[in-house]
Amino acid sequence: MSKLLEADRKAKRLLWAKLTLALGFAALVPGVGFPFAAAGLGIGVFASILTVRKPTRYGGKGLLSAGLILTVLGLVLFLFEAHAFLTWKIRQAEAGRTTISEYRMGTITYALERFRQATGRYPKASSVRQLDQVLVPRFAPSLPSLDGWGRPFAFSSNGLTYTLSCQPPSRNGIQLPALVDSALYPLPPPRDTASSGRPLQK
Repeated sequence: MSKLLEADRKAKRLLWAKLTLALGFAALVPGVGFPFAAAGLGIGVFASILTVRKPTRYGGKGLLSAGLILTVLGLVLFLFEAHAFLTWKIRQAEAGRTTISEYRMGTITYALERFRQATGRYPKASSVRQLDQVLVPRFAPSLPSLDGWGRPFAFSSNGLTYTLSCQPPSRNGIQLPALVDSALYPLPPPRDTASSGRPLQK
């Protein structure tokens, strides 16, 4: 009977230390370890105070130390996972905005090529807003004027060439390369050269 009482007393004395250690191991599970780490840290600190104030009733300092170390490692692991996840989400969002910008630029380019096929040149304009007045609604139902980041497209055309571009915002102080679409529609050769294949005689 006395052995059972002694075992029970010892189990109760190490209860908080074992619980802290168990939570420390659970804190290392990727993706779900944060609540265990937070609980383990709180219980471990509380149990450490009990072992100092009432060493005869509460013990297991070695187990407590191991549990606290594991919970701290779990918190570090959680911070690393959170940083990696946020970085991935930011890159995913940037990739989506880039895709939107490329799609909208393709819409404008398609309307420009339809205009060139109909008239033999590109429309002269210095902005997408001016293009809208020329191309809509005959060559396109509408033209997007903003890129995937909500910024206006840059456009310029002299009738023979055009340049359409957008500039993604900088990331961590690094300027990202611009998205550029340009085209050159060459002038037709002189009639005599085109018909005979020989240069014009002076």
